[in-house]
Amino acid sequence: MSCAAVCAPTSGLGRHHGFLSSPSTVCRRRGRASYTIRACANSGDADDSGGGLLPRMVLHDSLDAAGVVTDHALCIAAEDDSLVSHSSVPLPVDAFIARLDDLSTGFLAAGFLPPSGAPPEVFFDHLDRYLYVHKGFRRTNVASDARAMYLHSTLTCRSGSALMLSLIYSEMLKTLRLYGLLDFDEEIYFPHDLNGRPRGYDKRRSKFCDEPNIMTAKSLLVEILQTLKGMFWPFQSNQSSSLFLNAVAANHHGPGNVGGSQARSHGNISAIEMAAAKSAQHRLMRGVWTNVRFGDMRRALAACERLILLNHNPCELRDYAALLYHCGYYKDCLQYLTSYQNAMVGQPRTNPLEMLEDDAVNTLTARVNLILAEDGWDSHRPAASYWTKNSEPW
Repeated sequence: MSCAAVCAPTSGLGRHHGFLSSPSTVCRRRGRASYTIRACANSGDADDSGGGLLPRMVLHDSLDAAGVVTDHALCIAAEDDSLVSHSSVPLPVDAFIARLDDLSTGFLAAGFLPPSGAPPEVFFDHLDRYLYVHKGFRRTNVASDARAMYLHSTLTCRSGSALMLSLIYSEMLKTLRLYGLLDFDEEIYFPHDLNGRPRGYDKRRSKFCDEPNIMTAKSLLVEILQTLKGMFWPFQSNQSSSLFLNAVAANHHGPGNVGGSQARSHGNISAIEMAAAKSAQHRLMRGVWTNVRFGDMRRALAACERLILLNHNPCELRDYAALLYHCGYYKDCLQYLTSYQNAMVGQPRTNPLEMLEDDAVNTLTARVNLILAEDGWDSHRPAASYWTKNSEPW
C-alpha cells in the first residue's frame, strides 16, 4: 500500500490501478516516499475549505527533524514498522511484493486456471479454491490481533482481516488481467459480516443493492486507515462514545493541566477514564508509544495524518487535533481545530452525538486558547522527545 496511493484514482479493485506497484517501481520510489506524502498534502486534494494549505504534519515533520528514517515508508505496514521498531533495517517491501506476485503466478502454475471460455463464475470458483483452500488464507478477527491489518503479516501467516484479503484478491486479479487472462470486468464483493470472505464477481451482473459492498481503491484505503486509527487510539474508556469525545474527556487529566487542582475538580470522571489518561500521559513523557491495553499514540497519529491527506472527512482534522493536544502541540492543535470549524461552516448538525462533539470542539478550542494566552506556556510541555526511539518500547 504505497503512500502514493493517497493520490490513487477511485477505480474498482482488480483494475490496472492497484495499490501496489511492481518491485522495480517501488525501488525507484523508495528514496522519494516521504516527499510523495508531502506532495499529496500540498496538492489541491488536501487543502481545507478556507482555501489555504493545511498546517504541518507534526508526526512526519518531527520524525524527520529528529533524524528518524522514514524515507523507506512506501506502504502503511513499512511506515508503522519504522515508527515502533528498533531495527535500522527497513521492512523488505520488495520481497513482500514479490511474494504477492508469486501468488498470481502460482495460480497459473498449479493448474487452477479454468479452461478458456469458462464463465466468470467458474473462474472465481477456481480462484477462491486456490486462495482459500490450496494456499490456506483465512480471515481473522482484527480486534484480537492487530497484525491482521498489515499486509506483510497476512502474507507471512496467511491469516488476515477482510480488508487485507480483499487487497490480495484485487492484486491477483490485476496481475491476471495484465497477463490477458480476464475478458470480463470484475468487481470484488467486500463482506461486512464477521465470517464472510472477499470474492470476485462479474461486474455486468452487479445489482444496485451490491453497491455498498463494492470496494474502490480509495474506499479500501480509507477503511484500512480508519480501522488502524480506531485500533491504536489511546483513549477508549467509553466504547459507546466517539474516539474524539473519549480524547476530550481525557483532556481533564492530560498535559494541558498543570498540577492536581484541576484534576480534582472533575470528580464525575470515572476511575477508568482517569487511569487511561494518566497512563497515556506517562507513556508520552517516557517516549513509550505501544501498549496493548491503551493503544499506540504514534500509529494513531500516523493513521490520522494519512486520512487527512486523503481529504476523506473533515472530522479527521478534529480527531488529529485532539491527539496533538495530548502531545503538547497546542499551536498545531488550534490550527487543525480552526480548519475543522471552517470546513463545517453551513453544515447542520442534528445528530445528538454530533452536537456533543461540536460542544467538545468549542470546549477544546477555548482550553487551547487559554493555554496559548498564558505566559510561559512552553515551559509546561513535557521535556521528553516524543519522536525519538525509546530503549524501552513496550
